[in-house]
Amino acid sequence: LCKNIENKANELVSSETVQSYYKKYGGKTDSKAMDAYRSAQSTIKNGLVTSKDVQNYLIFAAKGNSMGSASGAVPADFQTQYLESADGSVFASEKNRLGMWSGTHPLISETTGVSENSYAISYTQRMVKGDGFLVIDVKMDSILEMLGQMADEGAVSALLTPDGREIRGDGSEESMFFGQSFTDRVLGAEQAGSEMTEIGSGKYLLLYAPVGNTGMVLCGAIPETAILKTASSIGKITVLIVALAILISLLIGSVLARNISGEVQGLIGSMEQISQGDLTAQPASKRRDEFQKLTL
Repeated sequence: LCKNIENKANELVSSETVQSYYKKYGGKTDSKAMDAYRSAQSTIKNGLVTSKDVQNYLIFAAKGNSMGSASGAVPADFQTQYLESADGSVFASEKNRLGMWSGTHPLISETTGVSENSYAISYTQRMVKGDGFLVIDVKMDSILEMLGQMADEGAVSALLTPDGREIRGDGSEESMFFGQSFTDRVLGAEQAGSEMTEIGSGKYLLLYAPVGNTGMVLCGAIPETAILKTASSIGKITVLIVALAILISLLIGSVLARNISGEVQGLIGSMEQISQGDLTAQPASKRRDEFQKLTL
């Protein structure tokens, strides 16, 4: 999902219509500029509204009108405000950064009237040409659906963002993974891992995995009691399988013993006849092994 959003954002800000408006006509108000604006607006809208995962979008630049799905308009100097705020401080300090994932964008939400509860995570793409930004919000339902598929009985799954947002698969707004002794280590992890740890008053198996290079991390917490319960069930099944194997072994052994005993008794009977002078007695065996060789 994140890769799709990133690719779509890069495709849109690099499109000819968007580049043409913000680079060539930005700040102008003549008819050609308005035609270019409408063309760029159509490109952005058609590229995003059809996506089932996109909740909101906003594109703004140093020059030119903004475009967005929200009703609230942004002021002409909004890019300057953005770069000076916590929302865009990363782009202000890292001139070569092209994209960033975050959990919230307070300034944009406040300016456009978009509720932070309406989206889960947000991706911001810098325009390489045109001096502007495209912000795409991902639907909360899309993330909750994915997290719900990862949860099991008693377990909690969550997505952690680098700016401190925690989205739990069970829909709870209570933080479970932030503010813990392992939080910084998990957020800085470069590969998936697991460990037993205490969360609150309980002991859990903590599972975590970074989401590509987004800075976000998927986390899961399975209660120790659930693990022990599962282990107990496995133990009972193992005992049952062992008991069944023993019974089958005894049954097979009993059948083999009766079969061998029958063959031995048949040979003994034939030998007794021969020992008493009856040389017409002929030992026989239906088995195709050493017992049959003895009868030849």
